[in-house]
Amino acid sequence: MQLPEMIVRQAADRLSMPGGVHDIAWQGIYYVKYIYHHMEESAKQVFKIKYITVVILLNIFLFAAAAAVAIFFIVPAEAGYKNPVLVILALITILSGLLTRKHYIATKEWLEIHAKPEEPSEQNESA
Repeated sequence: MQLPEMIVRQAADRLSMPGGVHDIAWQGIYYVKYIYHHMEESAKQVFKIKYITVVILLNIFLFAAAAAVAIFFIVPAEAGYKNPVLVILALITILSGLLTRKHYIATKEWLEIHAKPEEPSEQNESA
């Protein structure tokens, strides 16, 4: 059984268990680690850059959204800077969310192309 099929089977089995979604997330992490270890060195370097870019954009998105919510509830309405700051944070949240989605999709497509696990060759099977 290939690793992706095994992960899908285990994920389907764990959906009915308590904490199943959490376990599925860990299965995805193990799959990425499996693929990463079977990449060429040049592909690993490219993947690291792409992964770091997505993580940084996601962090900007989360922090801007959290800051906007915090300012909305903490800063009094009489403060003159509340609305402009909220608008700026909302724009940052929207733009970083769109960029995160764009880079995530591009990274996922790149990974599907460049990170195929090597199939066992016929010579290895006959040995």
